Amino acid sequence: MFSGDVNIKEFEQYNLVTIPYRCVRGRGARERGSSKRESTSGHQIDLQSQRILMELNHLPNKDVIVLLNVEEESGMNNEENMIYWCDYLTSHLNSHPSVNYIILTNDTFEHADNYSRVFSVNWFLHEAVCLYSQTEVIPWEPTNTDILFLPGKPWKPSRLPALYYFLRSSIRHNLKYSSLTYEDMYSWHGEAGAQRLVESWNLVYGERWESTNEIKIIMNKIAQVYDIPWESEIGKRDFNRLHPKMYSNICAEIISETAHNNEKFITEKTYKPIVLGYPFVFIHNNFLKTILGQGFKIFQPVLGKEFDGLNGVRDWEKEFETCVKNTEKVVNNTQEEILKDTIKWNQEHAMILYQETINNIAKIIPNFYNYAGEIFCKTVKLQEENT
Repeated sequence: MFSGDVNIKEFEQYNLVTIPYRCVRGRGARERGSSKRESTSGHQIDLQSQRILMELNHLPNKDVIVLLNVEEESGMNNEENMIYWCDYLTSHLNSHPSVNYIILTNDTFEHADNYSRVFSVNWFLHEAVCLYSQTEVIPWEPTNTDILFLPGKPWKPSRLPALYYFLRSSIRHNLKYSSLTYEDMYSWHGEAGAQRLVESWNLVYGERWESTNEIKIIMNKIAQVYDIPWESEIGKRDFNRLHPKMYSNICAEIISETAHNNEKFITEKTYKPIVLGYPFVFIHNNFLKTILGQGFKIFQPVLGKEFDGLNGVRDWEKEFETCVKNTEKVVNNTQEEILKDTIKWNQEHAMILYQETINNIAKIIPNFYNYAGEIFCKTVKLQEENT
């Protein structure tokens, strides 16, 4: 590890370079809620690229795998810096023909095809395949009746506000969920998280909450833990790997994606039930086009975008209502053969996409076949080491 948060580590068959999102987005945007955005300059990225090469020169000559911003979306705020990274890294690494390398980033980066050794991959799908395809799972059964919802960070509109809606809807008796207490959330994200929670609550329900007291009462009243994380190798609960046992008697999972306005950014939240073999229903229909474009089949009809209303304001409660109706359709039609066929198709298709990616990378890095599974699970292990 050297300054700049870039991680370089030697493994048995390869050298791994990890360049996280914070190295791409720039220092000015580091603190959430700050209006200052001071972008990292191309010159700084050039210097860091040179330092990466210098560090690699001190390691044994092995395959070099560069993970560039694999776990965050690429967009307008960081696209220029992503291009800088690709330009300078390829330039410096190409100057050393003995270095056999490849740069992997996630599939929201749209300029990867401009480089012969930059691959834009469906990172979260591949990570889910690696984590869960070799795991003993609980098969989906048509007699299952429960609905799973794991909202995660509560301060987004489609998280705690959505859960509050679902718990007052027709699916409330079948809902299995996890939700933090207010105190747990505050210890995690402090005053910034509390403020964002109030903003999200007002955005969804259109009410002015002058303080967090009422939301705090609601949050603590419905708080519970249902998800079952694996124990990590260092003895801590690993929330990046949720145990398949939590799918016992689950009929369908409601998905609240990470970035509700970026329909191209689909994460492990969606691919987990696909790989494990369970129906899923999006809260936001704008993700349907992307998941269908990837070749997967869905369990809900393609509807118009509810947020294309007056002045572009989302109708959040309408989206939640639509989600409930779509979920009920799955629960009420579990005996349909098409449901089983769709589950099987999605599982098999995920494996096909995974193998196609490995085959393409192996055209440049032939030994990639031997350690692909390690690479696609590596970010989880690095996160454990840095906690």
